[in-house]
Amino acid sequence: MRKSQEAPYYPFDHETAKQILIAHVPALLYLGKQEYWDTLSRLSSDAYRPDEVRLRNLNGAVLFTNDLAEIWKTKGLPSQFTDIEYKSTDGSAKSGHVRTVTPITPEMVDGRDVGVYEDIGDTNSTMLQILKDAYKAGARSVKTIVLLLKISHPRQVPFNYNCVGAKIKNVWVGGWGTDWGTPDVPTDFPRSSRILVVKP
Repeated sequence: MRKSQEAPYYPFDHETAKQILIAHVPALLYLGKQEYWDTLSRLSSDAYRPDEVRLRNLNGAVLFTNDLAEIWKTKGLPSQFTDIEYKSTDGSAKSGHVRTVTPITPEMVDGRDVGVYEDIGDTNSTMLQILKDAYKAGARSVKTIVLLLKISHPRQVPFNYNCVGAKIKNVWVGGWGTDWGTPDVPTDFPRSSRILVVKP
């Protein structure tokens, strides 16, 4: 596979961003489909290890890992994922409150190389907990992959991901598998959209 490349940083300006309507929700276009597929193309090379156990954190990582799997399948590469579910309970990196819904077990990872796939890194507390649990369950090595990394989140725990898709500003985003994370967004907001948007 290719040598890992530095993830691009995408700035964002509320004043100049294009206003759009998505699923009857006003939004500002942040990143389009081309950036999404460019990001996945790079991740498909940077992240891939043929014999690893691939763990993806529900729900946000499902979209992009499904698309990664399709890319790998076209190359004849194994592409199975195992689902785990960890949720930050209060968004606070300092408290470290992460709720485990579907945990990592020794049956999944003992003695194996592991890749952990997450949609977004903001406080990074969830990925840190997953990493600890993977090693506790007996993983031989753990590679961490995040699609979007927020820059300068105020409660961010320092964490060095092995692979980062794109670096973005610290704004609430939707699409690319993520959501806005605010209670006033309608339930039909398309998390599965392959464009990335922010609230106006």
